[in-house]
Amino acid sequence: MKNIKAICVLILCMGILFLPSCEDKRQSNDYGNTVGNISNGGTAAQDGDWIYYSNFDGLNKINIDGTGKTELKDGYFAYINVVGDWIYYCDNIMMINKIRTDGTEKTRVSGDTGVFYLTIADDWMYYIAGDGYTEAFYKSNIDGTEKTKLTDDTVRHINVIGDWIYYCNYSDNFYLYKIRTDGTQRTRMSDEARYWVTVIGDWVYYCDANSNMYKIRLDGTNKTQISGEACLYINISGDWIYYVKAGVGKRCIYKMRTDGTKIAQLNDDDSANINVVGDWIYYWNGDSGGRIYKIRTDGTERQDTEQRGE
Repeated sequence: MKNIKAICVLILCMGILFLPSCEDKRQSNDYGNTVGNISNGGTAAQDGDWIYYSNFDGLNKINIDGTGKTELKDGYFAYINVVGDWIYYCDNIMMINKIRTDGTEKTRVSGDTGVFYLTIADDWMYYIAGDGYTEAFYKSNIDGTEKTKLTDDTVRHINVIGDWIYYCNYSDNFYLYKIRTDGTQRTRMSDEARYWVTVIGDWVYYCDANSNMYKIRLDGTNKTQISGEACLYINISGDWIYYVKAGVGKRCIYKMRTDGTKIAQLNDDDSANINVVGDWIYYWNGDSGGRIYKIRTDGTERQDTEQRGE
Protein backbone atom coordinates (compact mmCIF):
# COMPACT_ATOMS: atom_id res chain seq x y z
CA MET A 1 0.00 0.00 0.00
CA LYS A 2 2.87 2.36 0.83
CA ASN A 3 4.43 1.64 -2.57
CA ILE A 4 1.17 2.52 -4.34
CA LYS A 5 0.98 5.81 -2.44
CA ALA A 6 4.63 6.54 -3.23
CA ILE A 7 3.98 6.01 -6.94
CA CYS A 8 0.93 8.33 -6.83
CA VAL A 9 2.95 11.07 -5.14
CA LEU A 10 5.77 10.68 -7.65
CA ILE A 11 3.35 10.90 -10.60
CA LEU A 12 1.74 14.01 -9.13
CA CYS A 13 5.13 15.59 -8.48
CA MET A 14 6.33 14.90 -12.02
CA GLY A 15 3.02 16.06 -13.47
CA ILE A 16 3.23 19.39 -11.68
CA LEU A 17 6.82 19.90 -12.78
CA PHE A 18 6.08 19.33 -16.44
CA LEU A 19 2.61 20.88 -16.39
CA PRO A 20 3.81 24.29 -15.56
CA SER A 21 1.29 27.63 -12.23
CA CYS A 22 -1.37 30.70 -11.77
CA GLU A 23 -1.84 33.93 -6.93
CA ASP A 24 -2.11 34.06 -3.32
CA LYS A 25 -5.12 33.09 -1.56
CA ARG A 26 -8.00 34.76 -0.58
CA GLN A 27 -7.82 32.74 2.65
CA SER A 28 -11.50 32.49 3.45
CA ASN A 29 -14.27 29.93 3.26
CA ASP A 30 -15.02 31.24 -0.24
CA TYR A 31 -11.83 29.51 -1.44
CA GLY A 32 -10.98 25.93 -0.55
CA ASN A 33 -7.23 26.48 -0.78
CA THR A 34 -4.68 28.89 -2.20
CA VAL A 35 -3.76 28.93 -5.86
CA GLY A 36 -0.12 28.46 -4.90
CA ASN A 37 -0.92 25.30 -2.94
CA ILE A 38 -3.17 23.84 -5.63
CA SER A 39 -0.49 24.51 -8.26
CA ASN A 40 1.85 22.47 -6.04
CA GLY A 41 -0.49 19.50 -5.68
CA GLY A 42 -2.70 20.79 -2.87
CA THR A 43 -1.22 18.57 -0.17
CA ALA A 44 -1.96 21.07 2.62
CA ALA A 45 -4.68 23.60 3.40
CA GLN A 46 -5.57 25.80 6.34
CA ASP A 47 -9.02 26.51 7.74
CA GLY A 48 -9.11 28.66 10.85
CA ASP A 49 -6.85 27.19 13.52
CA TRP A 50 -6.47 23.86 11.72
CA ILE A 51 -4.05 22.65 9.08
CA TYR A 52 -5.10 19.68 6.96
CA TYR A 53 -2.35 17.82 5.12
CA SER A 54 -1.65 14.54 3.37
CA ASN A 55 1.35 12.21 3.50
CA PHE A 56 1.96 8.49 3.16
CA ASP A 57 -0.11 7.95 6.31
CA GLY A 58 -3.17 9.49 4.62
CA LEU A 59 -5.06 12.63 5.61
CA ASN A 60 -4.18 14.36 8.89
CA LYS A 61 -5.03 17.53 10.75
CA ILE A 62 -3.08 19.50 13.32
CA ASN A 63 -3.69 22.73 15.19
CA ILE A 64 -1.57 25.71 14.10
CA ASP A 65 0.01 25.67 17.57
CA GLY A 66 1.28 22.11 16.92
CA THR A 67 -1.19 20.32 19.18
CA GLY A 68 -4.07 17.97 18.46
CA LYS A 69 -2.55 15.97 15.62
CA THR A 70 -5.21 13.57 14.34
CA GLU A 71 -5.07 10.96 11.60
CA LEU A 72 -8.36 11.35 9.75
CA LYS A 73 -8.28 8.78 6.96
CA ASP A 74 -5.93 6.39 5.18
CA GLY A 75 -5.51 6.80 1.44
CA TYR A 76 -4.23 9.18 -1.19
CA PHE A 77 -5.29 12.84 -0.97
CA ALA A 78 -4.37 15.52 -3.52
CA TYR A 79 -5.76 18.98 -4.34
CA ILE A 80 -7.22 19.38 -0.85
CA ASN A 81 -9.92 22.07 -0.53
CA VAL A 82 -11.56 22.81 2.83
CA VAL A 83 -15.06 24.26 2.60
CA GLY A 84 -17.12 24.53 5.77
CA ASP A 85 -17.20 21.11 7.45
CA TRP A 86 -16.05 19.28 4.32
CA ILE A 87 -12.71 18.46 2.75
CA TYR A 88 -12.81 17.99 -1.04
CA TYR A 89 -9.93 16.13 -2.67
CA CYS A 90 -8.79 13.83 -5.48
CA ASP A 91 -8.11 10.18 -4.66
CA ASN A 92 -5.57 7.74 -6.12
CA ILE A 93 -7.56 7.37 -9.36
CA MET A 94 -7.94 11.16 -9.53
CA MET A 95 -11.68 11.26 -8.86
CA ILE A 96 -13.30 13.95 -6.68
CA ASN A 97 -14.42 12.93 -3.20
CA LYS A 98 -15.32 14.71 0.00
CA ILE A 99 -14.97 13.81 3.64
CA ARG A 100 -15.99 15.52 6.87
CA THR A 101 -13.29 17.46 8.71
CA ASP A 102 -13.55 14.80 11.43
CA GLY A 103 -12.71 12.06 8.92
CA THR A 104 -16.21 10.60 8.53
CA GLU A 105 -18.74 10.34 5.68
CA LYS A 106 -16.47 9.78 2.70
CA THR A 107 -18.57 10.56 -0.39
CA ARG A 108 -17.91 10.43 -4.13
CA VAL A 109 -18.77 13.85 -5.57
CA SER A 110 -18.19 13.41 -9.29
CA GLY A 111 -17.82 10.58 -11.78
CA ASP A 112 -15.12 12.42 -13.71
CA THR A 113 -11.70 10.78 -13.87
CA GLY A 114 -8.25 12.20 -14.53
CA VAL A 115 -9.00 15.29 -12.42
CA PHE A 116 -6.23 17.82 -11.76
CA TYR A 117 -6.04 21.32 -10.28
CA LEU A 118 -9.30 20.97 -8.36
CA THR A 119 -10.10 24.51 -7.21
CA ILE A 120 -13.14 25.53 -5.17
CA ALA A 121 -14.29 29.15 -5.20
CA ASP A 122 -17.65 30.53 -4.12
CA ASP A 123 -19.26 27.07 -3.90
CA TRP A 124 -18.17 26.09 -7.42
CA MET A 125 -15.61 23.47 -8.37
CA TYR A 126 -13.23 24.24 -11.23
CA TYR A 127 -11.08 21.42 -12.54
CA ILE A 128 -9.45 19.67 -15.47
CA ALA A 129 -10.68 16.20 -16.39
CA GLY A 130 -9.65 13.81 -19.13
CA ASP A 131 -8.72 10.30 -20.17
CA GLY A 132 -5.02 10.83 -20.76
CA TYR A 133 -5.53 11.64 -24.43
CA THR A 134 -8.02 14.48 -24.36
CA GLU A 135 -9.09 16.77 -21.55
CA ALA A 136 -11.21 19.84 -20.93
CA PHE A 137 -11.80 22.48 -18.27
CA TYR A 138 -15.05 22.21 -16.30
CA LYS A 139 -16.99 23.81 -13.50
CA SER A 140 -19.73 22.29 -11.40
CA ASN A 141 -21.60 22.90 -8.19
CA ILE A 142 -19.82 21.51 -5.13
CA ASP A 143 -22.43 18.72 -4.99
CA GLY A 144 -21.35 17.64 -8.48
CA THR A 145 -24.43 18.96 -10.28
CA GLU A 146 -24.74 21.68 -12.93
CA LYS A 147 -21.57 20.56 -14.67
CA THR A 148 -20.48 22.85 -17.51
CA LYS A 149 -17.57 22.62 -19.92
CA LEU A 150 -15.84 26.01 -19.97
CA THR A 151 -13.25 25.35 -22.68
CA ASP A 152 -11.42 22.58 -24.51
CA ASP A 153 -8.12 24.33 -23.78
CA THR A 154 -5.50 22.33 -21.92
CA VAL A 155 -5.68 24.46 -18.78
CA ARG A 156 -3.01 24.73 -16.10
CA HIS A 157 -2.78 26.83 -12.95
CA ILE A 158 -6.24 28.13 -12.30
CA ASN A 159 -6.72 31.60 -10.80
CA VAL A 160 -10.36 32.39 -10.04
CA ILE A 161 -10.61 36.14 -9.48
CA GLY A 162 -14.17 37.42 -9.19
CA ASP A 163 -15.98 36.66 -12.46
CA TRP A 164 -12.75 35.87 -14.29
CA ILE A 165 -10.49 32.84 -14.47
CA TYR A 166 -6.84 33.34 -15.45
CA TYR A 167 -4.90 30.31 -16.60
CA CYS A 168 -1.95 28.98 -18.58
CA ASN A 169 -3.02 27.47 -21.89
CA TYR A 170 -0.84 24.42 -22.50
CA SER A 171 -2.48 23.91 -25.90
CA ASP A 172 -1.34 27.37 -27.04
CA ASN A 173 2.33 27.63 -26.08
CA PHE A 174 1.60 28.24 -22.38
CA TYR A 175 0.27 31.71 -23.15
CA LEU A 176 -1.75 33.44 -20.43
CA TYR A 177 -5.50 33.40 -21.05
CA LYS A 178 -8.59 34.58 -19.24
CA ILE A 179 -12.19 33.45 -19.47
CA ARG A 180 -15.39 34.36 -17.67
CA THR A 181 -16.60 31.90 -15.05
CA ASP A 182 -19.57 31.22 -17.34
CA GLY A 183 -17.22 30.19 -20.19
CA THR A 184 -17.59 33.35 -22.28
CA GLN A 185 -15.09 35.99 -23.40
CA ARG A 186 -12.11 33.66 -23.73
CA THR A 187 -9.13 35.96 -24.40
CA ARG A 188 -5.42 35.48 -24.94
CA MET A 189 -3.43 37.91 -22.78
CA SER A 190 0.20 37.29 -23.73
CA ASP A 191 2.49 36.44 -26.63
CA GLU A 192 5.10 34.64 -24.56
CA ALA A 193 5.10 31.44 -22.56
CA ARG A 194 4.30 31.98 -18.89
CA TYR A 195 4.77 29.32 -16.25
CA TRP A 196 3.90 29.16 -12.55
CA VAL A 197 1.46 32.03 -13.02
CA THR A 198 0.00 33.68 -9.94
CA VAL A 199 -2.43 36.61 -10.07
CA ILE A 200 -2.39 38.99 -7.11
CA GLY A 201 -4.42 42.17 -7.40
CA ASP A 202 -3.66 43.63 -10.82
CA TRP A 203 -0.25 41.94 -11.02
CA VAL A 204 0.67 38.65 -12.69
CA TYR A 205 3.73 36.84 -11.33
CA TYR A 206 5.23 34.20 -13.61
CA CYS A 207 8.34 32.50 -14.95
CA ASP A 208 9.44 32.68 -18.57
CA ALA A 209 10.74 29.80 -20.71
CA ASN A 210 14.10 30.03 -18.89
CA SER A 211 12.38 29.86 -15.46
CA ASN A 212 13.37 33.48 -14.69
CA MET A 213 10.72 35.22 -12.62
CA TYR A 214 8.82 38.36 -13.67
CA LYS A 215 5.76 40.33 -12.80
CA ILE A 216 3.57 42.35 -15.13
CA ARG A 217 0.33 44.28 -14.87
CA LEU A 218 -2.83 42.57 -16.04
CA ASP A 219 -3.06 45.21 -18.75
CA GLY A 220 0.37 44.12 -20.04
CA THR A 221 2.36 47.11 -18.77
CA ASN A 222 5.22 47.48 -16.28
CA LYS A 223 6.97 44.19 -16.96
CA THR A 224 9.63 43.79 -14.26
CA GLN A 225 12.18 41.05 -13.68
CA ILE A 226 12.16 39.78 -10.10
CA SER A 227 14.83 37.09 -10.33
CA GLY A 228 17.37 35.90 -12.87
CA GLU A 229 17.65 32.51 -11.17
CA ALA A 230 15.78 29.47 -12.41
CA CYS A 231 12.73 29.07 -10.14
CA LEU A 232 10.28 26.16 -9.82
CA TYR A 233 7.32 25.23 -7.60
CA ILE A 234 6.51 28.88 -6.91
CA ASN A 235 4.10 29.70 -4.08
CA ILE A 236 3.37 33.30 -3.07
CA SER A 237 2.06 34.02 0.42
CA GLY A 238 1.79 37.55 1.75
CA ASP A 239 4.88 39.56 0.82
CA TRP A 240 7.02 36.48 0.21
CA ILE A 241 7.71 34.23 -2.74
CA TYR A 242 8.69 30.65 -1.85
CA TYR A 243 10.33 28.60 -4.58
CA VAL A 244 12.73 25.81 -5.41
CA LYS A 245 15.96 26.96 -6.98
CA ALA A 246 16.74 24.89 -10.06
CA GLY A 247 20.19 24.32 -11.48
CA VAL A 248 23.29 22.40 -10.41
CA GLY A 249 22.97 20.28 -7.27
CA LYS A 250 19.98 19.87 -5.01
CA ARG A 251 16.77 21.78 -5.61
CA CYS A 252 16.41 23.46 -2.22
CA ILE A 253 13.71 25.83 -0.98
CA TYR A 254 14.36 29.55 -0.99
CA LYS A 255 12.29 32.61 -0.28
CA MET A 256 12.45 36.24 -1.34
CA ARG A 257 10.33 39.34 -1.11
CA THR A 258 7.87 39.95 -3.95
CA ASP A 259 10.24 42.69 -5.14
CA GLY A 260 13.11 40.18 -5.41
CA THR A 261 15.01 41.29 -2.30
CA LYS A 262 15.99 39.46 0.91
CA ILE A 263 16.74 36.10 -0.72
CA ALA A 264 17.26 33.32 1.84
CA GLN A 265 17.80 29.57 1.62
CA LEU A 266 15.45 27.65 3.93
CA ASN A 267 16.55 24.01 3.70
CA ASP A 268 19.14 21.60 2.28
CA ASP A 269 16.71 18.95 1.03
CA ASP A 270 15.96 18.03 -2.56
CA SER A 271 12.51 19.62 -2.56
CA ALA A 272 9.33 19.93 -4.61
CA ASN A 273 5.61 20.70 -4.25
CA ILE A 274 5.79 23.65 -1.82
CA ASN A 275 2.55 24.16 0.14
CA VAL A 276 2.40 27.19 2.46
CA VAL A 277 -0.06 27.23 5.38
CA GLY A 278 0.34 29.93 7.99
CA ASP A 279 4.02 30.05 8.92
CA TRP A 280 4.65 26.46 7.84
CA ILE A 281 5.85 25.02 4.53
CA TYR A 282 4.89 21.43 3.68
CA TYR A 283 7.00 19.92 0.91
CA TRP A 284 8.04 16.73 -0.87
CA ASN A 285 11.49 15.61 0.28
CA GLY A 286 13.37 13.65 -2.36
CA ASP A 287 16.22 12.91 0.03
CA SER A 288 13.84 10.90 2.24
CA GLY A 289 12.27 8.86 -0.56
CA GLY A 290 9.48 11.34 -1.22
CA ARG A 291 8.19 11.71 2.34
CA ILE A 292 6.34 14.89 3.26
CA TYR A 293 8.30 17.24 5.52
CA LYS A 294 7.44 20.59 7.01
CA ILE A 295 9.56 23.55 8.00
CA ARG A 296 8.87 27.03 9.34
CA THR A 297 8.84 29.84 6.80
CA ASP A 298 11.97 31.16 8.53
CA GLY A 299 13.78 27.84 7.91
CA THR A 300 13.58 26.46 11.45
CA GLU A 301 11.90 23.40 13.00
CA ARG A 302 12.30 21.03 10.04
CA GLN A 303 10.21 17.88 10.71
CA ASP A 304 9.11 14.65 9.07
CA THR A 305 5.30 14.78 9.16
CA GLU A 306 5.09 11.01 9.37
CA GLN A 307 6.93 10.84 12.69
CA ARG A 308 4.57 10.25 15.61
CA GLY A 309 6.23 12.95 17.62
CA GLU A 310 5.62 15.63 15.02
